[in-house]
Amino acid sequence: MRDELMRVYVCYVHPFLPLLDLGAFIKAVASEDETCKISLILFQAVMFAGASFVDMSCLESEGFQDRKQACRALFRRLRLLYDADVEPDPTTLVKVLLLMTYQCDKPGDTKGRFYYLRIAVSLAADIGLNESLTSGHHSTKQLKMKRRLWWCCLMRENLLAMSERRTAGISTDISTVPIPHLDDLNDTDLSEALCRFYMPNSETDARILSKLCIQKIKLCVLIDRILDTLYELGHHQPLTTTGPAMLLIPKLSDSLTAEGIARDQELRQWYAELCSTEGSMVGQDHRRNGRVVGPHSAILEMLFYTVVGMVHRPLLLHTQSKESAANALQDFSRQTLRLAAQRITDIANPLAEGNLIRFLPSVGVPALLAASMQHVKDALSANHTISAAALMSLEQTMHSMVELRGIHCPVECTMGLFEFVRSRKINSQHTALGQESVPQYPGERPRSFATTSTRDSRTSLGHETLVYNNPDQSASVLLNQKHASTGAALTATVDDDSTRHGRATGIQQEELLNFRLPFANIESLTEAVLSGVCDAADFNAFHS
Repeated sequence: MRDELMRVYVCYVHPFLPLLDLGAFIKAVASEDETCKISLILFQAVMFAGASFVDMSCLESEGFQDRKQACRALFRRLRLLYDADVEPDPTTLVKVLLLMTYQCDKPGDTKGRFYYLRIAVSLAADIGLNESLTSGHHSTKQLKMKRRLWWCCLMRENLLAMSERRTAGISTDISTVPIPHLDDLNDTDLSEALCRFYMPNSETDARILSKLCIQKIKLCVLIDRILDTLYELGHHQPLTTTGPAMLLIPKLSDSLTAEGIARDQELRQWYAELCSTEGSMVGQDHRRNGRVVGPHSAILEMLFYTVVGMVHRPLLLHTQSKESAANALQDFSRQTLRLAAQRITDIANPLAEGNLIRFLPSVGVPALLAASMQHVKDALSANHTISAAALMSLEQTMHSMVELRGIHCPVECTMGLFEFVRSRKINSQHTALGQESVPQYPGERPRSFATTSTRDSRTSLGHETLVYNNPDQSASVLLNQKHASTGAALTATVDDDSTRHGRATGIQQEELLNFRLPFANIESLTEAVLSGVCDAADFNAFHS
């Protein structure tokens, strides 16, 4: 089991969280170099981080009945070592704490992922990792490690802030530590580790993974900027807890339009850079990158479309007059959200079919949740064409989420909601259209699933290509074209009346209230679901 957990860590955790001096660590684990000593708590942290991705048969051979039980047992051992204060080196403790954020805690857990993340970032700042270090005080190897470790802290903080709608403690824009270079990531050690645990001649894979990691760090900088400019702290009161939670919610400000366009253009520039990155496979089937690079390139593109949604959802919170430029931008935002959700589904579906979906890290869950919520909105649309296509996409996305059940807690906490909406509302609408009913359970595929592709459904809507396949065509350009002409630049079908803030999404407001949702409308419900604060108990009453 140890070797399998090490293999999974090397292939699916370390490339996007390069904490370790990988070569020395592997030699120490394998006892090939007696001079290399290994920290017991760090070894346990690596084993725990790999447990979320390892094949279930490996865990069953150790006596575990399911993955959740195995992760809890390994995390319990790790936490006992941490509480016993067996590790005096603060740098090692930072690495351990960052790996502890891979736990799948329940929503609202006091000692959840953010608890350990805050300690890691604070400890990293205390030992000076946030300072712009010079070679006069440290060796080149130490400088690379410290720079890499600090940006691992910032990257993890911003990804979890996006996942849980929490504020980041340190802004990436004011960080004085430069973004790591390819040399800082040491793809030589990664290449040797991949050759040992994955397949020979993995130099190309190691180089691609290092480049993708740099792109992920740059995307995290944009995530921090988006959360700071387009979102603000607000109260949310879950049904299952006594106190309100402070979450980042979209700002209600007229200045959001200019900020949204600016963030949209920054994302397009990043996307253009990603398109030119070796092995990115943007807009294609990521399985062609192989079983190691494929999931990493897939999660990077899925994260991009999730961040796109973060930019454009706040722009739909105001009702605009139909002939205004702001309304044209809202049309563009609706189109972008719909196509982003479809692309996330298109990425996840082949990964699920190739048994690769389980290698998506926890930060990939918000992408699936965002796509699912957009499909729910579109499936409730009064436009039957949009509703039918969205229902098919929702089934595909839910199938991918079922594969992640038992691995990531937020998936389990939201499946009840999706099943309720689908069975109570969408199923009745679908039957009314004269089509066969959806399956009773989320894991089942409809009988027409195998013969109907998402490309076909997208083409029927006029979605021949995704908006972001042209990085030079920014929101401001489309806005000007729409305002100057008649809107011919927007090729997707836009359902003006189905997604406006303050209106029912394809149904009457009083019917929406019959959902008995603890939220004002489906927009606030979406933000709560994406924050991960919705506990399964919040929706259990719907099935009674």
